[in-house]
Amino acid sequence: MKIALDPTPFHSTHGLLEFPQVAADLGSKYLQLTPHADFIPFSTHPKADDELVGQRNKACRAAGVEIAGGGNGAALVRSG
Repeated sequence: MKIALDPTPFHSTHGLLEFPQVAADLGSKYLQLTPHADFIPFSTHPKADDELVGQRNKACRAAGVEIAGGGNGAALVRSG
């Protein structure tokens, strides 16, 4: 089982690409993929393109954090 940080409480204080470092700073190895206005808006089609997904993945690698997955955004997790 993976216990992941839900970044929702940090939406108002941190940018999307800062979430992996926030998770790492708080001691979490996993980050939950949750709705976010810049990535996967709540109840709408995802806004993220390949470039943003790549930037998010790069930020996760740099922080040593993995995406644990989640609801409507799991399909946006890609390797590379």
